[in-house]
Amino acid sequence: MKLLRKYNNLIIITVFIVILYMSYNSYKRTKEIIKYKYEAQSHLVENSVINALENANAAYSISENILNEEMENYSKILLEEYKNNPQIGTWNLDEIKNQMDDYDIYIIDSNFKVIKTTFEKDLDMDFSKYPSFSKLLKSRLEDNHFTADKMDISSNTGEIKKYSYMPTPDHKYLIELGIDILDRYSVLKELNVFSLARNLVDKYQYVEDICFYRFNEQANNVGIIKDKKNPIDINIPKHNKTLVKEAVLSNTIKSRVVKNSKFTTTTKYIPILTEKKDGKNDWWNSFVIGITYSNKEMLSEINKETSSFLINIFTIATVFIIFIASIIYLLKKTEYMAYHDHLTGLANRKAFEEYFNEIVSRRKSKSKIAILYLDLDNFKYINDNYGHEMGDKLLMEVGIRLENIVRSNDKVSRVGGDEFMILLTDIKSENDVSSVIEKLENSIKEPIDLDGKTVTINCSIGLSISSEKGSSLEGLINKADISMYRVKNEKC
Repeated sequence: MKLLRKYNNLIIITVFIVILYMSYNSYKRTKEIIKYKYEAQSHLVENSVINALENANAAYSISENILNEEMENYSKILLEEYKNNPQIGTWNLDEIKNQMDDYDIYIIDSNFKVIKTTFEKDLDMDFSKYPSFSKLLKSRLEDNHFTADKMDISSNTGEIKKYSYMPTPDHKYLIELGIDILDRYSVLKELNVFSLARNLVDKYQYVEDICFYRFNEQANNVGIIKDKKNPIDINIPKHNKTLVKEAVLSNTIKSRVVKNSKFTTTTKYIPILTEKKDGKNDWWNSFVIGITYSNKEMLSEINKETSSFLINIFTIATVFIIFIASIIYLLKKTEYMAYHDHLTGLANRKAFEEYFNEIVSRRKSKSKIAILYLDLDNFKYINDNYGHEMGDKLLMEVGIRLENIVRSNDKVSRVGGDEFMILLTDIKSENDVSSVIEKLENSIKEPIDLDGKTVTINCSIGLSISSEKGSSLEGLINKADISMYRVKNEKC
């Protein structure tokens, strides 16, 4: 019990620290799980878009040969028409288009401008504004061969199309055919990356935007396409163009982080580069995916977890304090019961013995210890005539009077029945003890009021004093007990 009293504060603090440590570790793990969840979902979003593009490319390549053959045949028909009537301005393209399924017809002049087309939105489009593409068109105009591109995105509508080019024999015009692949193969609409991008933005609140960048061969010119309703926009911030260019030239993901006062946005630029048969990059059919994430939602979730953690800590601390207070109360109560007489509240034999050992251990060499053994005279008479309840009250009053006489460094103990022991410390002579005994006897014999009844009682006190060499407690108690009986017998 003494050992427990000595270390109880340390034990309490240790237990509380362990609980806090476990709670904090749990909170840290939860934060890591939240971060991991958003990282995993970010990878899922990126992979979804990349896979959509790759699946679209794979699906379109299946129909590549069929479309190429169709486009070449239709181009030859148009060349034949040109031989018969080189006055292109007089052509009825709508009538010709009816013979060519889903294809749109474009006539591009030597200035790389669309001068006639079945697709009104592209009429008067000037490709000379795009140096790299106009350079490509020039090589095709000067050539004598049919050329077909892979999947492309219409500059004015964002629709996924495929285009072919056939120069006229006099190299004045370039006949272009275009087809909306989704109109020809409606099943491929499910591979629409724009629709997927919108769905992902709607589904995940931390995804702010998904867009697609187009670029020229050296990535000097960059345009952005967000969906089918918006044309390519080349008026984009300089830092976007720079990062797209770096992503293309290095073929690695680039990122831009913008820190606001309360949250951070991160934009990833992911290059999706396709290759030609000769191993060179097919830049006209390549993209950079721009995905912008905001950690606002993640921070909100972490803040909620932090608030929950603080509330839990407060709750744990409150419950712990109440629990510890209850434990301390019970321990003190148990300790009190283990070291005190249940009736008078005086120290019991065990507490008396521990206090004696403590006094002996720090006693000065010349000081002495006295043991007084006190027994009430005729206490049985009080019990027999007034009842045990009155007898208990008498014992309680006697205990109070004894403690009022002795000093604070002395110890009074009830050892059973009507017997008490008193430990007197720092005794200089036997006269000091005699004076205390006299005071105790005078105090005890004063009348005691017990529920309106006045009773008097005397006591017999035996004495033993330790020698300078020291004496055992049992020896001193036995000597005092014998002395007490001698005093009692002398009264008879």
